[in-house]
Amino acid sequence: MQYCDSRQDATGLVVNKKVNIRKQYYKLARSMCWQLVRTGSAFEKVGGATVAMDLGKLRGRLGFIYQIKRWDDERRRVSEDETKKSNFHRIYADFLNYISFFGQPNPTIVCEGKTDNVYIKCALRSLAVHYPTLVQVAGGKKSLLVQLFKFTKTAQQVQSLSGGASQLSKFLSNYRKMIKNFSGTPKHPTILIVDNDSGPEDLFKHLSSLLKKKVDGGDKYYFVYANLYVVPVPKVGADFTSMEQLFEAKELATKLGGKTLDLTNKEPDGTKFYSKNQFSIDVIQKNQAIINFDGFKPLLDNIVSVQTDYAIRVAAAAGATKTHAPTLATAIPP
Repeated sequence: MQYCDSRQDATGLVVNKKVNIRKQYYKLARSMCWQLVRTGSAFEKVGGATVAMDLGKLRGRLGFIYQIKRWDDERRRVSEDETKKSNFHRIYADFLNYISFFGQPNPTIVCEGKTDNVYIKCALRSLAVHYPTLVQVAGGKKSLLVQLFKFTKTAQQVQSLSGGASQLSKFLSNYRKMIKNFSGTPKHPTILIVDNDSGPEDLFKHLSSLLKKKVDGGDKYYFVYANLYVVPVPKVGADFTSMEQLFEAKELATKLGGKTLDLTNKEPDGTKFYSKNQFSIDVIQKNQAIINFDGFKPLLDNIVSVQTDYAIRVAAAAGATKTHAPTLATAIPP
C-alpha cells in the first residue's frame, strides 16, 4: 500500500497524475548538458570515479526524457514562441545545437534540403583524392571528415529546422541567440550552403544588413559570426544557379519511366515529371560511380577555403588569449 501523494513508479517512470521522469534522473541529465555547453565536456560517475561521458549516451538520455516531457508542450498547444516552450525543450535544443553547430567534431554543412546532402556526399566520395581535408581514404574506405546536417523530425520539432531557404534565413537570424549559452571557441566552422537563385533572396538581404555590404552570392564565402559561414553555390555563367545545375546536362536530361525532371519541385503532373528527391536517389546516388562530378569542384574548393579561413581565425583568437581572455564575440574576429 502507498499513500496517494507517494511517487508511483512503473518501468522507471513516474505514473501519478501523468507519466513523468524521476526528478533525480532529470536533474542529473540537465546538469550534464549544462556542463557540456559551458565546459565542452560532460561527466558521469563510474565505479566511484568521475569520467568523461560519451555524447551518444547523453543524447540517448536527453532523447528519452524529451519523448516523455514533450507531451507537456503538446497538451498546452505550445506555439513557435520559444519563451512558451518547456524548460526541458530549451535544454534539449541547447544540446542538439551545441553538438551540431558549436562543439561538433568536424565541420558541419547545412544545406537547403535532403537532396543537396545526397549530391554533396556523392561528390565528395567521387572526388575524395582531391579533397583530403573533407574525405579520408584508408584501406579502400572513404570516410567523410565533415558532417552533413540531417533534417529529421527531431530537428524540426526541437531545433525548428526543416530545410528550405527560408529556414536557413531564420537560422542565420537566430544563430547568436542559439549559441549565447555556449562557452569557448568552436574548433570547426558551421557552413550554410545555399542555391544562388531567387530562393535565398531574404537570406542575402539579411546577410547584407549584418555585413554592411551588398551580398549577391558572387563571393566564394561570407563569414558571419563566431564560426558561422555562408557559401553560395558558384554561379554557372551569370545565371542563377541551383545545386542541380552543377551536374552535366545529360544527367539533368535523364528520364525515369518516361518522365522528365522537374527542377521546380512544384509541377503537379506526376505522369510527366519526377521530383528532385527521386532524381537524387534514382539518378545520382545509384549511378554515382559513373557520374562526372567535376562541376562540384568550385563548390568544394570554397568549402576548403572556409576551413583555411576559420583555422586562421582560431589561431588569431588563441594568440589573443595570451594577453587577455576574449569573449566569444571577440574570440573569432570578423
